Amino acid sequence: MWILLAIFVGLVVLTCLLALGYPLRGTWERVESGNQSIWERDRITLNQFGFLVWGHQNLPAGVHRYWGFCLGPHLFLNRRDYGFQLLKNEGFPEKIIPLVQGRILMRYRLRLSSDRLTLCGQGIPMKVEFFEESAQIKQIRPVEPVPRSYQRLELIPARPETISAGAKPVYDA
Repeated sequence: MWILLAIFVGLVVLTCLLALGYPLRGTWERVESGNQSIWERDRITLNQFGFLVWGHQNLPAGVHRYWGFCLGPHLFLNRRDYGFQLLKNEGFPEKIIPLVQGRILMRYRLRLSSDRLTLCGQGIPMKVEFFEESAQIKQIRPVEPVPRSYQRLELIPARPETISAGAKPVYDA
């Protein structure tokens, strides 16, 4: 009994130490090709306690909630979508929205880069198949993964050549 408890405590301590070495807490912005307005960027705010990771993304029509875990530099997240209008915008019929709301609609498998500023990997969307006439879900299954990449948002000290003599230091965003 004591041996199992010691092993369990040891594993918890080890995963917490790994989380200190691979911090995920903060705001992450999706790296997109093309120019996007600053207001249209896809941003996720993550929190971390040991190996547990959770977060959210507030959208005008609803919210995405994230929950998962990390093992070293590897991050495994599930996304649940909430909000009637958000799900309607995603293409769900009104009869199905109450059944789909709060379900896992995307799974992420990401890896933290060695400089701890980038998450790269894939997102696996979930296909929801349903009966039109009875408004029941047939099945929810994963489809082809799509590449996903996120960059950590933080203040970066300005380069010395951009600071004029006598001026206060500024920060590049």
